[in-house]
Amino acid sequence: MRIHKGKALIAGVAALALGLTACSSSKKGGSTGNTTGGASSSASGTGNQPSGTKGKGIFASCGANPNTCNSGSTKPGGTFTYTIEKVITGWNLNSANSNTFDFAEVLDGVLPGAFTATPDLKPVLYSDVMDSATQTKANPQTLVYKIKQNAVWSDGKPIDASDFQFQWDTSDLTRCPKCAPASTAGYDQSLR
Repeated sequence: MRIHKGKALIAGVAALALGLTACSSSKKGGSTGNTTGGASSSASGTGNQPSGTKGKGIFASCGANPNTCNSGSTKPGGTFTYTIEKVITGWNLNSANSNTFDFAEVLDGVLPGAFTATPDLKPVLYSDVMDSATQTKANPQTLVYKIKQNAVWSDGKPIDASDFQFQWDTSDLTRCPKCAPASTAGYDQSLR
């Protein structure tokens, strides 16, 4: 399997975001602390305080500033361990036969794409791989993707238009009737 090394950093950020979610408390909405069995569900343990979104300790600003609260320096390399609850039944994320949520979450951290999500879950151009993605025409909708010249897979092979073409071909049942794509969204509306 080829992976893009820059995505390992994204996996770490995603794991941290999950950790922040688990470590944060809430002051808006959420539970009033009244649960059956006498257990309190509020972060403060008083049982009467509503939950809030303020983080604790070094993550205190993460509720208000999720994109910048953990923006320390990083370095390439290292090991990242990811725990999942399902057995991986296949290694093709694009196939309906092996695409599970757990598998998608793991590979989302290492497979490159045109876009990624920020900690506040907004899509942004993945600048390790892409120079730009621009809509040049509305009808029919036309998008022009410009891939970075130095974007490569872990085996050194350049990431290029053929990678996008493969995804398109195997996600369009008119082009590949025997394929079992995990999703045909958008690909089934293409004009070729």
